[in-house]
Amino acid sequence: HGRYFSVGSGSTYAYGVLDTYYRPDLTVEEAIDLGKRAIYHACHRDAMSGSINNLYHVTKDGWVKIHAIDTNDMHYQFLEEKKNARMES
Repeated sequence: HGRYFSVGSGSTYAYGVLDTYYRPDLTVEEAIDLGKRAIYHACHRDAMSGSINNLYHVTKDGWVKIHAIDTNDMHYQFLEEKKNARMES
């Protein structure tokens, strides 16, 4: 009955992201992005978590697979975002 969940050895890293950025009024797109980032951080910081970001959207009708992305690719995407944000400020 919770709003979000994470399992596995890297879940403490994922919960750090979720606990910090979750809001009850997130759009589906924002929630998917938050889940993607939470899983990325779990995989990036915990060697036993593997390297594939499997993200599902859970609805009243069941689970919908959003993607399975290699977190190494995500690392460079987020690194570029961070670099661009620094240049804007």
